[in-house]
Amino acid sequence: RALPDNPPTVLIVGHNPGITELVCRLSDEDQEMSTSALAHFSWSIKDWSEIDSGVVKFRSLQTADRT
Repeated sequence: RALPDNPPTVLIVGHNPGITELVCRLSDEDQEMSTSALAHFSWSIKDWSEIDSGVVKFRSLQTADRT
């Protein structure tokens, strides 16, 4: 779906294996997105189309068993 050029916050909800693949690509790390996991990223970009692993900072991964 379309997003504004520079949204202040984006929430992406997905299912595996796609959401794990996205988190691994953006973080440049092996991550396992278990059920109800939350990955937190931040970035400084001017346009949403610039989003890629080189421009995001992986902040944290929260899971139901590790909060």
